[in-house]
Amino acid sequence: MENIVIIDNFFSQENYNKICSYFKITNYDCNSIHRPNIDETSDKPFWRLELSNVAFFNDYLKKIIENKFKKNFIVKRVYAVGQNYEQNSNYHPDEREINNTCYTFCYYINENITENDDGYFYIKIPNKKYILGIEPLHNRGIYFNSNYIHKGTGYNRFSNELRICIAWKLKEII
Repeated sequence: MENIVIIDNFFSQENYNKICSYFKITNYDCNSIHRPNIDETSDKPFWRLELSNVAFFNDYLKKIIENKFKKNFIVKRVYAVGQNYEQNSNYHPDEREINNTCYTFCYYINENITENDDGYFYIKIPNKKYILGIEPLHNRGIYFNSNYIHKGTGYNRFSNELRICIAWKLKEII
């Protein structure tokens, strides 16, 4: 699938529980790069939580990600994005270099979400004429090259949940 890896039950149950516990006691900021009608980087405001200075995400969980993909990484950034109804991002790459060694790892924690809640993650497949839509199932990880164009979407209007995605921006150490 063009170097897109989807892994369910990515973290152990113990680590999954620790991740979820962190988000039960945490506050978000509502922000975006908001320049409507100017360029592709403008988004509707959505909830964001910077995690780069939290050792549990930046060090401990990063080591688990490295072991799964058998690579060593520097964390360029790690943060959580929360999206409600109509808080969809625009399509964007995380890196623009063609032959880069940067990867994005997206991880979902929401439970009790059904296929009718939407909130899909979309990736445009390079050199193909289709888009891959991935359900944001709890404890699911998605790993892909950071120059792939992608976007996240909020749940539909019938859901009261905040869709939470933790995103690691990683640079491979070669």
